[in-house]
Amino acid sequence: MCAESSRQERVIEASAQVTFRGNVEAEILRRITSTDAVERGLHMWKQEVEQIGREAGLSARDACRLFFLLAGEVWVGEIVGGPKHGHPAIAHMPEPEEWFGVSFDVAWFQSQGKAPSPLP
Repeated sequence: MCAESSRQERVIEASAQVTFRGNVEAEILRRITSTDAVERGLHMWKQEVEQIGREAGLSARDACRLFFLLAGEVWVGEIVGGPKHGHPAIAHMPEPEEWFGVSFDVAWFQSQGKAPSPLP
């Protein structure tokens, strides 16, 4: 029974990760393509990443770890805060220490066909 329980936990975790990835991507694209300049957020803060993770069934720690593993696939940008402030996040990377958020590289989204050029 323990092996079955462990397998079910891995399936749930994988499902949560897929949900998290989709939700992060949708939220980033919603912000970048918003026609309301005030609503258009070209940043995502750590607390927001953690909240999206909780909604998907992940711990805050796992959400942040996974968020940086999605760099280069789902998003590209620069780290905001901490010792890596301003460091580009362009490919899978470990979660930096003491980060506050990320600033998205809109040109990358445009080059991927995920955002209009120019923005609304």
